[in-house]
Amino acid sequence: MSAFILEHFELIVFGFFVVIVLMLVTNLLLSQFLTSRFSNKKFNIKSTFDINAKDGSKRFTIRIYNKNINDVRITGFGYLYLGQNIDFFQSHLIEKGLPSDHRLVVSSRDSIESAIEIDLLKHVVFDASKGKKKVKALKVYVVDALGVTAYSKVQNVRRMLSKMLKEDRLKLKEEIKCHQMKIEDEKRSMKHKKRNERKARRKEKIGKMRFKVRHMFKK
Repeated sequence: MSAFILEHFELIVFGFFVVIVLMLVTNLLLSQFLTSRFSNKKFNIKSTFDINAKDGSKRFTIRIYNKNINDVRITGFGYLYLGQNIDFFQSHLIEKGLPSDHRLVVSSRDSIESAIEIDLLKHVVFDASKGKKKVKALKVYVVDALGVTAYSKVQNVRRMLSKMLKEDRLKLKEEIKCHQMKIEDEKRSMKHKKRNERKARRKEKIGKMRFKVRHMFKK
């Protein structure tokens, strides 16, 4: 037996090494699986820019996935921008026709989604940015009944907001330019009208003088 072990010592050591490696890999995979299934990280939060193919309507959407093995009650969700929470929890309840004190619960391994009005989010972000061109880091958040808040970055929404606000600024500049051109046209039109009125008054005055002169000579 000892002779067999000595003869195949390297092969036996290699076999033990392979078994240990397989055990470590199996343990790691099992640990990752159990972590993903029973992790304390309750939520997976996403926000997207969506276009309805039927009517072409556009909106932002917040999607909240409950990764926990237990049902979780939500007390707030929305966006975090420059340290300010832009909460859409009550808006979601109104949209769904639910009372303001409704206990919103997300079942285990289930999700909810909420439509966010584009103009409202643009307006809040624009005010928070104080009119600056660049939209800074934007996050989506959700708060559970224990007050624990989970965050997630939403670069796609930030880029879309930046694009929309830039288009709004260009549109506003164009409207201001058109308004100014309209005012200038009205001023020119007014000047032209006044000039014609002065010419008409001069012509009328000259006509009266000529009439008086002809009337004098007739006498």
